[in-house]
Amino acid sequence: MKKIKHLLLGLGVMSIFSSSVFAEKHLVFLDGYLGWEYSMPEYLKNNHNAIENLPFSGRSVVGNSYTSYVMSADPNVNKVTYQRVWNEVGILKDVFKKKKDNFLRINVDFPGDFWNDAAWTRTTKNFANVAKAAKNIGFKGILFDDEVYTSAQHLKAYYMSNFKFPRPQQVIDNPANYAEWQRKGSQDARGPTPWMDYNCTINRKKYVNSENCAYSNPNHTFKEHMEKLASRFKGIMEAMQVQFPDITILVLHGPATAHPKTNIQGHMIKPNSLYQAEEYKGAMFVGFKEGLNNQASLHDLGEFYEYTTDSHFENAYQWRKFDIASEQYNADVDDTYQWKIPANQRASWSDDVDVGFMISDYDHTPTRGGYNTQGLCTPADVESRLTKALARTDDYVIFYPDSSISNCDDDIRWADVSRPVDARWLNMMNRVYDTIHTPLEISAVTVRNIAKTQVRVFWDVSEFATGQVEYGETTAYGHFNKKETSFNYNQHGQFLRGLKPGTTYHYRVISEDARGNKAKSKDHTFTTLGGGGLLESNKAVTGYVARNAIKHYKIHAKAGQKVTARIDNLSADADLRMQIGSKAGIHNFECKSTHGGTTVDSCSVTLDHDADVYVGVFGYRAANYHLNVSITTTDGVELLASGQAVTGSVARGAVKHYKLHAQRGDRVTAIIDRLNADADLRIQINSKSSIHNFECKSVHGGTTSDRCSVKLAHDADVYIGVFGYRAANYRLKVTQ
Repeated sequence: MKKIKHLLLGLGVMSIFSSSVFAEKHLVFLDGYLGWEYSMPEYLKNNHNAIENLPFSGRSVVGNSYTSYVMSADPNVNKVTYQRVWNEVGILKDVFKKKKDNFLRINVDFPGDFWNDAAWTRTTKNFANVAKAAKNIGFKGILFDDEVYTSAQHLKAYYMSNFKFPRPQQVIDNPANYAEWQRKGSQDARGPTPWMDYNCTINRKKYVNSENCAYSNPNHTFKEHMEKLASRFKGIMEAMQVQFPDITILVLHGPATAHPKTNIQGHMIKPNSLYQAEEYKGAMFVGFKEGLNNQASLHDLGEFYEYTTDSHFENAYQWRKFDIASEQYNADVDDTYQWKIPANQRASWSDDVDVGFMISDYDHTPTRGGYNTQGLCTPADVESRLTKALARTDDYVIFYPDSSISNCDDDIRWADVSRPVDARWLNMMNRVYDTIHTPLEISAVTVRNIAKTQVRVFWDVSEFATGQVEYGETTAYGHFNKKETSFNYNQHGQFLRGLKPGTTYHYRVISEDARGNKAKSKDHTFTTLGGGGLLESNKAVTGYVARNAIKHYKIHAKAGQKVTARIDNLSADADLRMQIGSKAGIHNFECKSTHGGTTVDSCSVTLDHDADVYVGVFGYRAANYHLNVSITTTDGVELLASGQAVTGSVARGAVKHYKLHAQRGDRVTAIIDRLNADADLRIQINSKSSIHNFECKSVHGGTTSDRCSVKLAHDADVYIGVFGYRAANYRLKVTQ
């Protein structure tokens, strides 16, 4: 399974998807119409309330201190220190409470010859400083625009796109002057009209047969250029991760245009452009991938705008996610003059690279049969493309509007909050956003700091939301604490005071987000100090025991079942005692833990008849503790309590089984996360699940959090299996 992913502004539609809601994806805005002013920190800070009400999950943010200068060769502007960036973007720290998928944008430029260590060391530090700033203001990461933009300060930006081969006529006239790879590259890689290597537009001036349109170092081969540039970007990725370990990197064009097999054999993923001619884009992207750690994520957004059908999106996804890195399409590529994905990066490509899409609001003149968006620029047309993109994307889709070049509507000013967006467009985008706006979810409900007359209740919410606790001695509750009314928190910790000592209370937590979505947790219980309490299997409790005292708990188990108590999070020395049928004492027990101090400890008993099992926590010192008691059935299945998270491990190729009982009409949902390797869920009713025997199976790969749910037509035992594709640690939570 893979990490949870995001969608900048996108929706997709594949026929294999039956749901109209695409969860765990996010919509981010990248303005192409109004210029930088409306995407800069000061404007965003001054208008953040209105901006957060727009139907996007986040946006790209440009700045005068970093966007165009991180990769600049100009010594007057290319020292992009952290303080310089922070002075501009620091005003955005924690400003966006609801829309969290925001990115600082860096544009590609040519900092210097690939073998110029000083230039690339400076560039690497610049990237790291921007990454540090992004983390410290609460942004998601970096949007790297690898499309060339030239100006008076950026005259050599094209050098980061194309490798400069000899002109074909030069090779024809003097073949002996060139190596075989140069001869092949001159003829095969560019054809008879090398328009990209020697013809270009720089700072609005057209150049023909110019040396300024591409770059190569005459002392090094094509392959050496690819390897050196990849190593530079590997170092950049590693430096950014030092500052921001779980950074997200969005690359707008990605490697597809660099590969010689793109647009052949039915792929046609970039119908409006020459492929195989932008080799450096491939090398840069591979470098990012080579430097990727197990926390960060790398996204290929494929900035191509002519897709309209399901098959367009599917073909593009298949090529960029899988085929581009396959042996089939790389084995016969001659990397002495053509870029290809290095052999050591191919097997892990689909795990490490997340594929997304970019959608525009304007139409394009058709350049190839079957790819025609001319006139398809109404809100309905754009909604269709967004929906299709979302169905196919791994994580992100970017919405890139520029109505100034549209043949449908003009002056749709998404970025200018002072001018209302046309209702047709706004309603369309709200529909799109609603499909990716996941329901408010409450998790990790627990109590700590239990005392005789008060406790503190903690819980997490899937987004920033209000918080309140409803509680009482029965499930009728009857009491509320003081409500947290702001939208500043997605983690809550609230006190309940004035409670009765030694009393069991029922409670549930309630949150509401800024859009009016409400969520309530399931019922939970705690017992204040002054008595013991009943336990449920795998439903952990926290408590306090005085010095030389015993705090008693009880759980019922059946013949043949194994009861295991585990104590941890100790503030001082405390031990376990377990006894069957009566309270445990200092010298009266079936089982006693053996470790001293604050070490994690456990104790187990197996029953030969149905009985109550008493668990005692003995305080050698006054101690706070966390206690979890689990029951394992005769068939090796661990019993679960609804709403309680458990941690565990599973061996490669094995299945770890859990079980809980549910009633007719209940929907049982299993959620697995915090994975360190690939493991999936299987759910079966009334029998153990297996690899091929299940009612429900999770679908994601890698270490992404995942879920699976079943709805019961009758009372039944529900079995949850955790299958290890690799040996994996995990956290599992089951609700009903």
